[in-house]
Amino acid sequence: MTLADSPPAVLLGGAVNALSAARSLGSRGIRVHALAASTTPEPLRWSRHVAEHVPFPGGSVQAWWREWLATGPRGAVVLPTSDHGLEFLAHNRSFLQSQGYLPAEMNEEVVLALLDKGETYRIATAAGIEAPRAVWIKRIEDLQEHDLAFPCAVKPTESHHRPAGFRSRKALVVHDRRELEATVRATLGGANGVVVTEVVPGADDAFCSYYTYLVDGEPLFHYTKRKIRQQPIHFGDGTFHLSADVPEARELGLRLFRSAGLRGLGNVEFKRDARDGRLKLIECNLRLTAADPMIRAGGLDLAHLLYERARGSDFVPAGPDGREIGQWHPVKDLRAFLQYRRAGELTAGDWLRSLRARKRLPLLSFSDPGPTLGNAATSPQRAVALARKNLDARRSR
Repeated sequence: MTLADSPPAVLLGGAVNALSAARSLGSRGIRVHALAASTTPEPLRWSRHVAEHVPFPGGSVQAWWREWLATGPRGAVVLPTSDHGLEFLAHNRSFLQSQGYLPAEMNEEVVLALLDKGETYRIATAAGIEAPRAVWIKRIEDLQEHDLAFPCAVKPTESHHRPAGFRSRKALVVHDRRELEATVRATLGGANGVVVTEVVPGADDAFCSYYTYLVDGEPLFHYTKRKIRQQPIHFGDGTFHLSADVPEARELGLRLFRSAGLRGLGNVEFKRDARDGRLKLIECNLRLTAADPMIRAGGLDLAHLLYERARGSDFVPAGPDGREIGQWHPVKDLRAFLQYRRAGELTAGDWLRSLRARKRLPLLSFSDPGPTLGNAATSPQRAVALARKNLDARRSR
């Protein structure tokens, strides 16, 4: 198939990862259509590599995507760049194929299972992989059935179906029974309830991740990295990542994915437990992640791999080039540093020394400056909107 014959690509949701995918595919002359998954403006919309960016009109994102794709570009490769996208493909593969689309390669049952935190922990335990103790709470009365140690964390069962009580937080840490009950009452807004998990002790730089792509149980590559800092600290999004060889994460991650029956792309995050020095499972992502710009800069183009496999190619990536490379979010990492310093966990000297590594800024591209400029122009408005949202949430309590 020649470049002129390359089918277009449709990206379902996502932020930094979707922008990275658009830059990868668009630079190859592939027409990219990006469908938003929320009303939050994403830098992707300003990229020159996006031929069409379609804002989310509100309502059910799954229903809207299906309606749009019913008249969309036939023959396009459909790639999930968000958890909503994963769920959509898992439920709509037959529909997409009947319309002439080429959906990303995956095992739908495994995707749906690993989107659920409780099921993820059960699969890991069955594979002999240690995970935090977790209990699923659907009603406030369910708490009476469990003797829980503190501190513990309350998390949404599915990250992409996050009840309003979580706001922008991945998890809420509680320190006693009274705080736990109040937090569960405030977050039981979804039909699937919440998961209460043990907090794995250890510093934030104890997190590491493994990426692979399985075909008939065999990996096409191995890639590992560490998450050095996050914001908010302890339970936030990564602000500084660093590629690293972590053999234990590779061994455990591959065992988990083979045991689960994964087909296609997989990423699993672990944390090294300060109590015993062993890795404990945190979460799985079966899609491109926020660290994709760094991974792509290191020679492993996952979006291209997903695209080629979806259109039936037996393409195998060259693999990472082995150079150490980091991914840095300057503004967010500065906020993280200030939080770590107040907590007594990081000095200014240690923070500055960590930044000596070769780094990739996720938005910055001199050949595609739109996302950086657009994001800078809208940051003040988004900050005001977020402050108002948080104030309204406090008033409604």
